[in-house]
Amino acid sequence: MKRFLFFLVPACILVFGGCGGKPENPAGETQVVADDPEKINKLIADYLHDHFAKADTSKRFRISADSITAYPEVIKFYSSLGDKPIWSDKGKLNASGDSMWAVVKDAESYGLIPGDYHYSVIDSLLKNSYDSVKEQFNVNRLAQTDMMLTDAFFTFAVHVSVGRIDNDSSTARSWKIHRLDTDLVSVLASTLKANTFRKTFAALEPQRMEYQSIKKYMNDYRRKYAGITWAHLPDRKEDSTGFFAGVKERLIEYGDYDTASTEKDSLKLSNALKKFQKRFFLEQDGKIGRNTILTLDMTPQDWTRQLAMNMERWRWEPEKFEKRHMIVNLPVFKMTVWEADTIVMQSKIVCGAVKTQTPELDSKMNQIILYPFWNVPYS
Repeated sequence: MKRFLFFLVPACILVFGGCGGKPENPAGETQVVADDPEKINKLIADYLHDHFAKADTSKRFRISADSITAYPEVIKFYSSLGDKPIWSDKGKLNASGDSMWAVVKDAESYGLIPGDYHYSVIDSLLKNSYDSVKEQFNVNRLAQTDMMLTDAFFTFAVHVSVGRIDNDSSTARSWKIHRLDTDLVSVLASTLKANTFRKTFAALEPQRMEYQSIKKYMNDYRRKYAGITWAHLPDRKEDSTGFFAGVKERLIEYGDYDTASTEKDSLKLSNALKKFQKRFFLEQDGKIGRNTILTLDMTPQDWTRQLAMNMERWRWEPEKFEKRHMIVNLPVFKMTVWEADTIVMQSKIVCGAVKTQTPELDSKMNQIILYPFWNVPYS
């Protein structure tokens, strides 16, 4: 990003009279302050205009430790409004600002991460944009908050529609705005006019039954276990007593262990394990095997992250598959063949082990040739 200064304080004093001094700023940017709320909108507009006039759209603009992702769209939208502030009025968030900020804070209900939409930076800017002792507003921070919320809208819209990462990566974020055939600048304009942010994002989400079902289940699950933090189970070899106590407690928390039963503890534990195993598609043997331990050790936070990742994977898919299509569900060893909305075939499948995992394929196929001949191993 090119280095430059915003506003000359003497000029601000001469023109507006309500500006104060220059608070220290580690980045070296001149700080503009004002004590007159009636002049803040104009000062923010001047800040934005000065910033965008010198902006280098080939590079990302950074605020604190965060950067604006949709820089060209942000500039384009402000330009259409004459660089006026969007989300605040006279130093405080307006109705649209409150709505967008609420969406950012609640990003997890969409299977997304608040931090991807500048949560920490915006929170800090909002908390430090007004000095109650000096009764002064920090124009720089209010303008930066405005830019961050605008970028949050565009970034959120892309992520909720087509995903935040690529299908060949589990960590690296990618910017997929080119995959949308929607003009997000126009979408933001109409959303601001009606103040219908959640409705807009809901419309941008995949409407597929699979995605919507996972989202509903995830949010029901989050509400059910809200505020509950489960510790992972103790190591079985190092603390067997703590391990078995933890298993019993976990089964009670899930509602599988019948504490009112008069049966022997071993029988109650076995019955509880069978209930748990049935619900999680595990072998119902009533024993604490490897897969049962791994599943029992999953906390509500772990399950929520896994459900969110499943939502992400459905965002990668087209809104509609071909009329004839096949879906292979590796975790439950199942294949389903569809003709439009009708299931015409279902079959159990064999999956590779962890060391020899079944490769994933997402493609249009005309024929399948199996050679050499392959049979299910006797094992």
